[in-house]
Order: sequence, then structure tokens, then C-alpha cells
Amino acid sequence: MGVTALLLLSFLGLAIIAQAQDCSKPIGGPNMNLKGDAILQNTFPDGSKVSFSCNTGYTPAGGSSSITCTAGTWSRLSLVCERKNCGAYPEVENGNVDYPKGDTLYGDTAKVICNQGYNLVGQAERRCEDQGWT
Repeated sequence: MGVTALLLLSFLGLAIIAQAQDCSKPIGGPNMNLKGDAILQNTFPDGSKVSFSCNTGYTPAGGSSSITCTAGTWSRLSLVCERKNCGAYPEVENGNVDYPKGDTLYGDTAKVICNQGYNLVGQAERRCEDQGWT
């Protein structure tokens, strides 16, 4: 009787351990958010797969954007989001471009400076935005 009870308890213990568990809302890394309907959910059933996307002004720089809920735990998120680089502003005829912060990343500015004897038509300051220089 004792061995039977022990085997029964062992079996029940294994069955309890193997039960599926929900996951709470996952937290992404820096500069990213959940995609799609997952934004509206607070709990996710076992086996759920969700994806993250980089925020405006940031681009994926490696890693997978998806994670999976397994037994109440999310798999490791490996997505990395880096600030978008607009690159150098196009060459300005009869002028130069200055980068006040020394960089060409999202949110940074470029200032167009005309050579002596030339006048600027348009705005002198340009900003690196999600779609490039504006």
C-alpha cells in the first residue's frame, strides 16, 4: 500500500509540474514595444508567441523579435534596437553642412551654412527623422 501511494503521489506531482501556466505581459528591451493585439492583453496562455518592434527612430540591429510563453516563463528576447542613422546630409553646392552634436542619428540636426557671397534659400537647420533628413 505504501509503495502504491508513493507512486500515485509521484505521478500526481509530475502531472502538476507539467501543467501549462499563463505568462504575464512581457516587458521588451530599450526602445521597443509589443506588436499587434498583444499590446491589449495582460496574460498570455502557454504556447503564446508575441513579437516586438523597434520604436520610431530606431531600427533592428540583430536578434529575433519574437518570444514564446512556456510553462509561465517567456523565452529570452534577443532583439536589439539602435537609433536610426541618417548618414551625411547631401552635399550642398556653394556651402557646407555642420553637425552641432557631431552625429547623424535620429533626432540630431544638421545646419546648412552658405559660402561667403551666397544666401540660403529655405531652412538652415535639418533634422534626422524616421524617414531621413527633413
